[in-house]
Amino acid sequence: MELFTGLKRTAAHAFRDCTNLVSARLPEGLTEIGERLFQNCTSLTSVNLPESLTKIGAFIINGTPLEIEVNFPNLTSFGSHAFYESGVTKIHSLGKITILSYRSCYGCKKLTSVVIPDTVTTIDAEVFQGCTALAEINLPKSINTIGGSSFNKVPAPMVVDLPNLVSLGNVAFSTSGVVSVVNWGKITTIGNNCFDKCSNLESVPFNDGFTSIGNYAFRLCSTLVIDELSLPKLTSIGLYAFQDVKIGKITNLGTITSIPEYCFSGNPNLTSVVLPETITELGKSCFGNCTNLVDINLPKSIKVMDSAFQGTIVNMVVDLPNLESIGANAFLNTNIERVESLGKITTLSYAFDGCKRLYYMKLPSSITEITYAAFRNCYSLQTIICEAITPPTIQDIFINTSDSFLIYVPDASVSAYKSATNWSKYASRIKPLSELPE
Repeated sequence: MELFTGLKRTAAHAFRDCTNLVSARLPEGLTEIGERLFQNCTSLTSVNLPESLTKIGAFIINGTPLEIEVNFPNLTSFGSHAFYESGVTKIHSLGKITILSYRSCYGCKKLTSVVIPDTVTTIDAEVFQGCTALAEINLPKSINTIGGSSFNKVPAPMVVDLPNLVSLGNVAFSTSGVVSVVNWGKITTIGNNCFDKCSNLESVPFNDGFTSIGNYAFRLCSTLVIDELSLPKLTSIGLYAFQDVKIGKITNLGTITSIPEYCFSGNPNLTSVVLPETITELGKSCFGNCTNLVDINLPKSIKVMDSAFQGTIVNMVVDLPNLESIGANAFLNTNIERVESLGKITTLSYAFDGCKRLYYMKLPSSITEITYAAFRNCYSLQTIICEAITPPTIQDIFINTSDSFLIYVPDASVSAYKSATNWSKYASRIKPLSELPE
């Protein structure tokens, strides 16, 4: 099929669902293609798209077996879904467009290279998502907005150097081939999953202006090295945000109130952390398996602590007068030596299991239950103070513990402890608090 010379535009849906159409020739001078022009033309294997085109509608070759290269030096408008899930293989020119519209190249699995013109300021959401063969693409410095999932699963090795950037969407570069961020302009937030699983990402500049880091923002970016993380204006940070990222030390986390689960876990480079006094909650394994973490402060503002330090070698005095709950494995196998206060907790599970250096433990008057293996493998334990008037319910809590520890309880409760279930076996070690050495 050949359209007549002089035609300037085609109507929308003009040849949609023409399943017997094998080839089409569009005339030079054509400037506008309406949406869904050849959509679902399942036999179409040959078509020319003239360089005279200035405007392209949506879904123009979606659902066809076409494999074509694109060269539109005069283009000014590129519709959403224009080449959605099509057989486009290369994009040489997109003219003078300023916006790459929503899903315009989504799911083009045969697309291998793209040249984005330096007139582009906006890349809408999901533009190149799922272009799994895309090996070469440029990012012009004119870009100021990148929508969500724009480059998700794009393997091309990209360098982000965008001094005019003001907006970066969630999942923007997730599971992509981005190798470094040189400049990300004026953005102050990193959205959820923005660089999640970018296994080739090596460097990222963090400035003082960042206020929020989203969930999974840099999760499993295992080649990313950050010598020092300092974010003085930070107000929130998401779960798994820096899991497996190689951060050397954390010196400033602004005014955040919580570090959620697995936030900094799995980091063998981390040696020291400064937590802000605004922190009230430490989530599950937030520093878990940071195997070289030695130096960290515990602000007295903390109310809730889950298994925050499992798999670390932290050594600190635990003094948390506002603590309301502490999770299992909170300090599992760490180098904790002394516990001065556990606030107002009512239950202690095996939070200190395997703390081989722990020699002093003070339990609050609010404690009502101590569960199985609470002090298992605490070989150095010498002094336990339990301020509860009524003996807490206990199970087998002293497994492989030292043979010389003493238990100090309120003077008026000594008899009650010595006769209480599971306490009675330690009757000879139970002493009144008035006999506690200075």
